[in-house]
Order: sequence, then C-alpha cells, then structure tokens
Amino acid sequence: MRLLNSVLATIFALVLIAASALGIVYLVGAVTGAPGMTELVDRWLQSLGALTTGQALALLVGIALVSLVLFVLEVRPWRPRYIVAAESERGRTYIQRSDIERYLMQRLSREKTLSPENIGLNVHGDRFDVTADVSVSTTADVTAIREQVERNIKGNLTAIGLDDDLERIETRVQRTKRAA
Repeated sequence: MRLLNSVLATIFALVLIAASALGIVYLVGAVTGAPGMTELVDRWLQSLGALTTGQALALLVGIALVSLVLFVLEVRPWRPRYIVAAESERGRTYIQRSDIERYLMQRLSREKTLSPENIGLNVHGDRFDVTADVSVSTTADVTAIREQVERNIKGNLTAIGLDDDLERIETRVQRTKRAA
C-alpha cells in the first residue's frame, strides 16, 4: 500500500508542477500581451467550465473519498515484517516474522499429538505475542496439550534467543471429532 501511495503522490506532484507551469505561461502571456500564450490556458479552463455543478461536486466527492481511503490505509498499523532478534553496539539482527512462524510450526509439528494441518500460528508486534490455534481429538487432555504447546514455544524461542521479547502466548485448543 505504501508503494501505491508513493506512486499516487508522485502523480499528484507532477500534476501540480504541470498546473504551475500553465499558470506561469498564462501569467507571462497576460503580462506581455501575447494572446497565443493565454489561449491555451483559456481553452483548458473553458472545458472545465462546461461541467455542471452536480458533475463537479461528484468529482470532488470522489477525489475526497479516494484520498480518505488511501490515508486510512497509509496510517493503519501493519504487522512488522521483521523482528529484532539481537541488538548490540555493532547493530541489530532482524528475523522475518514469517520465518519465526514457520520455525515454530515445524518444531510444534514434531510432537506426536499434533500435526501441521492442525496448528495455526501468528506472531504479532515487535515485542511479540504468539497465538497458537491447535485442533486435537476429543479424547485428548486439553490442559496438558495447552501446557505442552506453550512450553514448546518458549523452549524454541529460547533456542533462537527471542524468549526475552515474548510478552504473551495465547493458545486456543479446539476439540475435533475424527472420522472412524
């Protein structure tokens, strides 16, 4: 979205530059009395003057709505793509959020009671939270599974040095019936 907004800002800047150039041409033509320079701007303004009030209002409302939508999308807080793994006087080490999610999913799926298709994992924020959604059979002990998943997540984050940044683990365990 930021790329789209940058492109639109560039187009808007070019339109303003072109309008400024037309204004300068018109001003020079008016001051020097050269009708050729002012005719170009007069013709363009007459074509805009042919719009009815309703058309002009609809155009302005459309521009305002598009601008508002783009503004909201620009200031919306997006999930960070990178998480700071280590920081020292030499610099910062970043890890992609998706890599952490993939790593944790791979490690969690090694457990005998869980399978990869039954695990959903999201890492949020710079000092991040982990949300794990786990589906288990109806005979499984939900509390034991929850504790096992949280212990596994904490252990794996400790192994890669991110346990200090972990603020919260939320584990939702859902029972599912399996076909016989």
